[in-house]
Amino acid sequence: MKKLIKVGLGALLALSMVGCSSSSSDTTTSDTETVTITIGISPDYPPYESLDTDGNIVGFDVDMVELFESYLNEDSDVTYTFEFVQMDFSNIITQLQGDQVDLGISGFTYDEEREVEWSDPYLGTSQVAVVPSDSDITSIDELAGKSLVAQSGATGESAMEEIKA
Repeated sequence: MKKLIKVGLGALLALSMVGCSSSSSDTTTSDTETVTITIGISPDYPPYESLDTDGNIVGFDVDMVELFESYLNEDSDVTYTFEFVQMDFSNIITQLQGDQVDLGISGFTYDEEREVEWSDPYLGTSQVAVVPSDSDITSIDELAGKSLVAQSGATGESAMEEIKA
């Protein structure tokens, strides 16, 4: 009889533990679809996109994406998540054209020769040359024959190439 009571109590304890356990599966059905949008980004243009000391991509563009994500997920049957894919700036357009990423965010300048869809601009910029404060250079023409550098694939590279060597 004591053995039967022990087995019964053991079974009751096991059943009560199952009732208290947590499960990662959702017992309710959900009609929400999750869509992941991959974003090609070159985090070397602070304050718009850069890496913090822990290696996280941060900046205005990242904050904008977070707001966009929350906006898209309001009252929607689809849950959108955004995944950043870090790459060189010069590769973002080709990765976008090759369907390797869904979206490219970086300090782009509109160029109709790049066969992609463009958003409305949210920042206006211009090309400038940075010289030492004690430099005698006062015009673009005076850069001819000088050693110049620019980011590969960026508008600055095109501007640099227009200067006569």
